Amino acid sequence: MRRNFSDVIKNGNISIEIEYSKLFHVFYDKESENEKSFFEIISYNFMEYPEFIRGTCLSFEEFNRIHKFRFERNLKRIDVEFLVSFAEYIYNLLYYLDNRFFFHNFDKEKIIRYIDSIIEKIGYTKSKKENLYIFIPRDSCAISVSESRLVPDEVSYKILAYNHSSKKGNIEEKKIILIKLAEILESKRSILNNGFSSDLFFLFNNCNIRHNNIDSNLEGKYRRYIAEMSPEELEHTYDEIYQMCLYAFMQIEHADRKNWIEELKRDIT
Repeated sequence: MRRNFSDVIKNGNISIEIEYSKLFHVFYDKESENEKSFFEIISYNFMEYPEFIRGTCLSFEEFNRIHKFRFERNLKRIDVEFLVSFAEYIYNLLYYLDNRFFFHNFDKEKIIRYIDSIIEKIGYTKSKKENLYIFIPRDSCAISVSESRLVPDEVSYKILAYNHSSKKGNIEEKKIILIKLAEILESKRSILNNGFSSDLFFLFNNCNIRHNNIDSNLEGKYRRYIAEMSPEELEHTYDEIYQMCLYAFMQIEHADRKNWIEELKRDIT
C-alpha cells in the first residue's frame, strides 16, 4: 500500500506548521522599520508584472480577492496542500519580481532556494507550463512516463499535473487526462501483458471514460454500478486507473529495452 504524504512528512521529521510560519514571516514581515516586505514590494509594483501573472487585475489586492488567495499568520490547522499552495503563490510572485523593483538589497533567490528545499523534503517536485510553476507530488514513475518518447509534450505535463492539488475533486479534468492516455496506449496495446491490457481497457470502456456509461438511455453502454457511484468513489477509481496507465507505459518502455537486456544476459553468462 502506498504511503500518503502525511506519512512521508512524519518520517522525515518535517513540521508543516513551522515551515508555513517561516514562509509567512519571510514574505509578509519587514526586517526593519526602514525596509519593505516582499508583500509590500509586490503591491507597489504589481502593474509591472507580466500579463500572464496579473491578468486584467489592476492591483495586488484585486488579484488576491479574485483568486481567493488568503493566508493568515496563525492558523489552527495547516495541511500539506495548503502549505504547497502558499509555496506556489510565493514562488511564482518572487520568480517574476524584477530586480529593478527592489528598494533594498533583498535576496529573492535565497527564498526561492528555500522553497525548493521545502517541497523536496515533503516529497514534491516542480513543473512548469506557460511560464508558471506548480508543485506536484514526486512520483518517480509519473516523472519517468512524462519523459517518455511516446508521450507528446502537451500530455507530458498532464501526466505530472494529474496529482496536483487543483485536480483533487475535479473528476472531469482527471477524465480528460485518462482519455488522452487511453488514446496513446491503444496503439501499443499488443505490447502489454494480455491480462493487464484486458483489465485496463475494460476500465477505460466501462467507467465513464471513453464512453458514456451513466446515461440509462444508452443501451449497451449504461453501467448502473458506475452511474450510482459517489463522486469520491468515482475519483478513487480514476486515480487507480491512472496508476495502471503509468504501469502500462513502464511495460512498454521495458519492451523497448528487451533486446538490450537479452544482449546483456548473453554477455553476463
